[in-house]
Amino acid sequence: MPITHTLRADIATIWTEPQGGDDIRTVALGHPLDVEEINERSLHVRLWRYLLTPEGSKPIYGDGYIRLPKGTKPENVISPVGQDKILKFDFIDVQQGDAAVMETPSGKVVLFDAGESQLFARHLARRFPRTTQTKPKEIDAIVVSHGDADHFAGLAEIADTETKFADWRRLFIQPKRVFTNGLVKRPGTKNGKSVPDRELLGKTKSAPGGTFIVDLFDDLLSELPASEMNRPFQAWRRALERWNDRFPIEFKRLALDQDAAFDFLANDGIDISVLGPIETLLPGDEPALSFLHDPPKGPRVNVDSLAEDEHRFTGALSASHTINGHSVVLRLEFGNIRFLLTGDLNEEAGELLLDNIPDQLEAEVLKVPHHGSADFSADFIDAVAPVISVVSSGDESVAKEYIHPRATLVAALGKSSRVAEPVIFITELAAFYGTVGAVTPETHVTDTGGNLVLNPKALKAFFAFQRLAFGAVRVRTDGQRLLVYTDSAKATLKEAYAYEVDSAHKVKPVAVDQF
Repeated sequence: MPITHTLRADIATIWTEPQGGDDIRTVALGHPLDVEEINERSLHVRLWRYLLTPEGSKPIYGDGYIRLPKGTKPENVISPVGQDKILKFDFIDVQQGDAAVMETPSGKVVLFDAGESQLFARHLARRFPRTTQTKPKEIDAIVVSHGDADHFAGLAEIADTETKFADWRRLFIQPKRVFTNGLVKRPGTKNGKSVPDRELLGKTKSAPGGTFIVDLFDDLLSELPASEMNRPFQAWRRALERWNDRFPIEFKRLALDQDAAFDFLANDGIDISVLGPIETLLPGDEPALSFLHDPPKGPRVNVDSLAEDEHRFTGALSASHTINGHSVVLRLEFGNIRFLLTGDLNEEAGELLLDNIPDQLEAEVLKVPHHGSADFSADFIDAVAPVISVVSSGDESVAKEYIHPRATLVAALGKSSRVAEPVIFITELAAFYGTVGAVTPETHVTDTGGNLVLNPKALKAFFAFQRLAFGAVRVRTDGQRLLVYTDSAKATLKEAYAYEVDSAHKVKPVAVDQF
């Protein structure tokens, strides 16, 4: 499966025949292609396609064709591999949670969070097929923004695929680096009683300015016993142990200005600045993170009045708001294009960034904080002034329904943009569910003779839907041209937007180049 070329056009549909047949899939700027033959009106290529099965989309490597309109030069559609330097950044719908994957021009891979379910593992297994225990996919870094399960429990699901499912759904990885914010959640109960919020994140100290957490960890495998972690952390630790046994992992806790952790991306022209969390040095130069508070009660009807209220962050100490607010915040720069990745940053922590680094927040692409929660800083979004905003949210169950994204947040994104028609994508809206109809599921049991037989206790029938398209929001850039698009259930149908961004970060909408 030699890769000879990459796609130079923004969007191209792959067909079964040179000038007819069925559409197979649509690919975008920078997609790898094995070009078999170049003709006047078509390109014969080989690439991965996906066959829908009851177990999900199965990757199949095969032939296809890109049609060339009359007079189109092939060099305007494809380029030899390595000639164009394209950064690929995909935000993957994992329902309630965050997950994203970045591929650099040289092929380095960085994962940013992983959701809580199998969805991210399924995406990656199809994206990087045919991995084995002896030939795992090398992952240059895993960045976990913070220790909420909907941001990292999916990593344990990746490890679990090694012993489950069909071989094409297994994913063996070898992470080189794991970066976190250093906070670890403890078990929520002790001796049958609920643990107070102040103790859920380890040791604290009182100092001028409030209460501070001093239990900050780099290495989850050696610095804290598993018994002192909650269940999602314990499952993640087991996954890390498995991967670390194959090859030692570099662990690091990130905080403001620890940019050197990402020096391994320098040869790709990618510069990552660590903007958060912002540490406080206690007496003796002891690093600590401030304990944050419950946000103000009530709807955010008048955001400006809240911003003027100096006493709005005086509620009860909140472990959940603390671990959210101290998310790892990264600004990624590639040429003229800037991404801001914010984890579950909240209003109190957003104001902290504004107080310390107000001039470092502007970005063309914003991963919107906290799934579009109402707990946001309007001034922070003003400082970012995003062109493209991506909200990662889901509503898979009543237990995980938080009314994300909030209407006020979506409005603020549009109001604060630098362009007249900003683009706001929401991952759950970019997913597509086809109607299956009423189904009666069948299960099997083992009889007394050890044979697998139909379970006589039939499950109740239900009305079913089938997920035909992931809610992936895909960004492609060469450092000047910026493309963002989403898939649909139809291979030929994409919602796509393109921009040119100059060195002064002035943004000009341009037509999408599509074949």
